[in-house]
Amino acid sequence: MVCVTDAKHGGELNCDPTESLPTSTQLRAGMDTYDHRGEAVGTDAGRQAAYQLWPISEKMTEWQEIESLINRTLACETADLLGVKAHCFDIALSTTGDTNDYYQWWDTHNHNCIDFARNHQLWRLYCKAVAKRIERENDRIYRHATGNTSIDREEILARQRDIIGFGEAALATAPSNAGYIFHSLIGVYRSFGGKPAQRAIIDRWIAAASDPRELYEAYFWGFFNTEPDACWPYARHAVEIAEQMVHTAKPDDLHDAAMMLWHCHREVATKNWFNAQLPENMVQKSLRHFDKSITVITTYLADSEGYLSMLVGSYMERGDFCKQHHRYSAARRNYRTAVRLSEEYAQVMAGNALDEHESFNLIDAWLKIAYIDKHRNKPQLVAHTRYVADALINTLPIDEELLPFYRDKLEELSQWCDQHQYPAKRPRTRQPRRTKHRKTKR
Repeated sequence: MVCVTDAKHGGELNCDPTESLPTSTQLRAGMDTYDHRGEAVGTDAGRQAAYQLWPISEKMTEWQEIESLINRTLACETADLLGVKAHCFDIALSTTGDTNDYYQWWDTHNHNCIDFARNHQLWRLYCKAVAKRIERENDRIYRHATGNTSIDREEILARQRDIIGFGEAALATAPSNAGYIFHSLIGVYRSFGGKPAQRAIIDRWIAAASDPRELYEAYFWGFFNTEPDACWPYARHAVEIAEQMVHTAKPDDLHDAAMMLWHCHREVATKNWFNAQLPENMVQKSLRHFDKSITVITTYLADSEGYLSMLVGSYMERGDFCKQHHRYSAARRNYRTAVRLSEEYAQVMAGNALDEHESFNLIDAWLKIAYIDKHRNKPQLVAHTRYVADALINTLPIDEELLPFYRDKLEELSQWCDQHQYPAKRPRTRQPRRTKHRKTKR
């Protein structure tokens, strides 16, 4: 057995034999690359190396390093070369770069991947590769149209027609997993054909969906890419399908289904986030979806990694939405809940420091509470909250680049407290009231 090492980026390319990786048979049946339901890699050196491709490549910054890693993976002995190649192609097409050499390298891999996947009937990989080419070509057209290189409008339209023709031909070729292609074409139609053409491709995707997951994706992206006055029917169907998938999911699939439902509720809640003021019925609709997203987290994702960050982030977003629509008391309650959850988590950690993201949420919540109290003209509360935020900034691990921002906010709050004759210092701790015992008659 050939053992390949990569000491610079994480050691050997072989791994625990019990780790799972889809085989070529499973890929042909429609399973995605790196699906956790794949078979155990066993002692197969090629499959072990392919499994390690993902975590090791994530530590790399240059595409040449990933190219070398892929070549070493393909040099390993394996009984499933087809499956190993499929995973190598998937990693190659996920790389990023900005040089001509990189684009040429990526284009070559993309063309080879499309031919490889079509010849071996790996339709999910085929559709993913086609979609990535459509997205890359559309991005190139956009950069040429908006950059220093002048490009004629007729040439832009001609290149967009070529992309659409390529995508339509691929849709006629692939018997399944066409959702990737439909999704990539939405962006092209958005800039090429306008709203009617965009809605038409969405409706075609809905009609062509072959399973509940793909139908959900079609409705969700229909909602996401449609103007506000026409998006809500798509949203309603997406939520209904996601809820049904959660209720019928097998134990191994429940986490993914719950994440999908949470994401759907969150996107619906924040659809009109940047509108200055929404009508009351839209505000209530958004708040209901915020509440449902929080319920999904507490019901299905309580044992998941990152549970606290998701829950705190959800309360922070709900608070931001309430503050934006002048529901200051509700916003303050949401921020206080975020603070309480973060502090409870810190206690459970038994002294272990919060990470930078968790620290940011905690400090951000306290500062937003202070500004709400400032809006409500409560200098005593502002002074106390400002003191707490200052203490946290001096003790928690935070991004050094945020320090000037925090200091400016604290100084602004201090000046406001001084103007209201309430110094921005720690208030005296209130002593518990003594209970007077009445003398009873004997």
